[in-house]
Amino acid sequence: MTSPHRQELLDFQMNDSNFMKMIRMADSLSQKLKTVRASVVLAREAFERFNKAITLIQETNWSKQEEAALHQRIHDPSVMDVFEIQLKKAPTMHALELQLLEKSTQQGVHHGAASWITCGLAIEEAEIILNINRKDGGQNQSELKRLAIARRADKLAAERSRFIADGRIYLRMDDEMEWSDEWDGRTNHVAGPDTLDDEEILSNGDSNSTADEEWGRDSFNDPTSSCLPLPSKFGIDHCKANKFHQLAQMELELHTGQANDALHGLHLALADKAVIFRGVVRPATNYSMRTRAWQMIHSINSSVKQYAVIYRRCQASIIALGAGSDILERYQELQKSHLSTSAAAFTQRAHDHRGSQLPWFWTIDIPKDTNSKSWLSEFYRIHWLHAKAAKDRWQEEEELVTSEFQWVINYFQYRAKRWNGTYMENKSAGNHGAACYAARQQAVYDRLAEQGELTWQGMNPDDVAFNHGM
Repeated sequence: MTSPHRQELLDFQMNDSNFMKMIRMADSLSQKLKTVRASVVLAREAFERFNKAITLIQETNWSKQEEAALHQRIHDPSVMDVFEIQLKKAPTMHALELQLLEKSTQQGVHHGAASWITCGLAIEEAEIILNINRKDGGQNQSELKRLAIARRADKLAAERSRFIADGRIYLRMDDEMEWSDEWDGRTNHVAGPDTLDDEEILSNGDSNSTADEEWGRDSFNDPTSSCLPLPSKFGIDHCKANKFHQLAQMELELHTGQANDALHGLHLALADKAVIFRGVVRPATNYSMRTRAWQMIHSINSSVKQYAVIYRRCQASIIALGAGSDILERYQELQKSHLSTSAAAFTQRAHDHRGSQLPWFWTIDIPKDTNSKSWLSEFYRIHWLHAKAAKDRWQEEEELVTSEFQWVINYFQYRAKRWNGTYMENKSAGNHGAACYAARQQAVYDRLAEQGELTWQGMNPDDVAFNHGM
């Protein structure tokens, strides 16, 4: 193919493509306008549904936030953060560890004390996860799985030995003093009728097999399950008497971060469980789908067990470290009823769960001085703003498409008028060939304008006298 031939072919294809777009423009806009109008109705209904679920004061405040953000977004894009969650999350364990490392030199403690305590908490978490995995695996595990668990247990035992050896430096223990599990000075947690203990968590939701129950109890006798020489194991009085109360304060701060992480994990796991029940388990129509759905539920239950045991250990350590009433009020006792949730609480239809009450740990990230009277306050604010933004966008899109429809018809009429002028000029000059071509082009644009008007009138029967601005 030569260059002139290629250029001619490309010109033909592009001109043909542009011509086909032009003659189909009215049909394309009509379909687009139908979609936009249907979306406007849905967006308006969604916004009105959210608007009915809030108070007049909330609507006024949120409207002011939206107006301020829209007016200042060009000069200060950060004002658009109002459309995101504003609740300040509780500090994580990593954040608190970083703070302790930055100020450890000012507290007069040994270098590396914060990292040493963090290592101990990580070992405890690994022991909990190992025991739960061993319990969930049952007695009839494959040889490879048993080998993997044995290797993890051996690795934890080695880490525990190194941790105890380093602890002699930080706790000022004599070489002749041996660490014993009987030194655990944590406050004994009195189990009430609805109290959640570790063994009950590990056995909750599993099979009724006696062998499985024995296997679960044996996991607590594993060497990796023994307690570590952390300040919380001695008790706050012993720490003060032996002058390592600063280590106890460090561990208390790290335990709060660990508890925050565990509660956040519970949030995600329980929310995932509710969503899977609502969207996967209930719609399952055959055995295969139900099997896969329940496998997902069992996997989430295992995560819930892990986070629940970790939090309970944290809460017991916080009590043993002499935490104040403000901390104890924030980190309350975890009960069996707290680990159940309703799928209706996570639906987007706010009126379905307006009066429902979730356990205390769902509001762990909400500041104490918040004006919110409901755990759904931030949920409503975000969804109200998003619903209003969606409604406004679709209304704007409807205006633009309507105007675009008018502009297209105006363009066709304008082109027909221009070709009519060209036709008259060539006819008066005796140029019959050009006059015929101009008349043909005028007829094309007249038909396109007429088609656009008919399409518009078909979509708007009440707007017969549609003014196209001519």
